[in-house]
Amino acid sequence: VSTQQGNIPVPIFAGAKITGDIAGFQFGAINMHTDNKDSIPQTNYGVVRVKKKILGRSYIGGILTNKIASGGEHYNRVGGVDGNFVLFDKLLLRGFLTQSDTFGTKEKNLAHQGVLRWDTDQLRIELERPRIDENFNPEIGFVLRKNMIKKKLRTTWRPRPGIDSIRQITISSGHEWFNNQTTGSLESRENDFYV
Repeated sequence: VSTQQGNIPVPIFAGAKITGDIAGFQFGAINMHTDNKDSIPQTNYGVVRVKKKILGRSYIGGILTNKIASGGEHYNRVGGVDGNFVLFDKLLLRGFLTQSDTFGTKEKNLAHQGVLRWDTDQLRIELERPRIDENFNPEIGFVLRKNMIKKKLRTTWRPRPGIDSIRQITISSGHEWFNNQTTGSLESRENDFYV
């Protein structure tokens, strides 16, 4: 468990896991109860994930996590839906929408992402736009960066020159912008190019 004092090993009191496939739905669930350790109370952790394949190579899914300390002194819940859609064998649409519910925090707690990608043998163009609210808090998981809006563009060209010794060449260029969600100001930018 991560605390302000650092990572503290906490003993597991009991736990169980189940996975399966019913009527085309894939599901998994895990529940674990940790014992108390120093100032950390006994805590129950639960995760449920459901996914359904559609349209051959696509899927839709949902997830729910729940963390609650003994006595109800603190809780954290996260629910979300996601999808991955492959259309015309070349177009990919992917995204998720999730919200956290933490004791004492009720606003600015969303996170979502959209990805659009066109992918052929010689050309790939990918656009990505995630947004993480400042109070989004998945305690059974992690977020690398909060209160931000990211914009990403990557273009990759993979020509086949028709030379015996060179099957395919990859040329790629990527650009990422990170903006503060509250102020809209640019916080950082990353650019790369490789062959």
